[in-house]
Amino acid sequence: MATESMTTKDVAAKLNITGKQLRRILRSFDRYADGKYTRYQLGKRDVEQVAKYLKPEQVAKYLKPEPAPKKAKKTTPPPVETPVTETATA
Repeated sequence: MATESMTTKDVAAKLNITGKQLRRILRSFDRYADGKYTRYQLGKRDVEQVAKYLKPEQVAKYLKPEPAPKKAKKTTPPPVETPVTETATA
């Protein structure tokens, strides 16, 4: 069974933070604190751990599914004015 993995760039974009901020958070975890490697492959569990360190408004987009786009209101076109034509009188 293959697990979904994301790069730091993908996760940073998803969590609305910079890659630098994400790497700093990751290095605070024992698993990623090797001081050498920065091209991580992150799973869903890793992303959830990182989200705990962020402000709720930063991760709201990740934790909640995006709402369906609102339907556009139907608007009636403006009335078309008919030009007045002069008629010839006899």
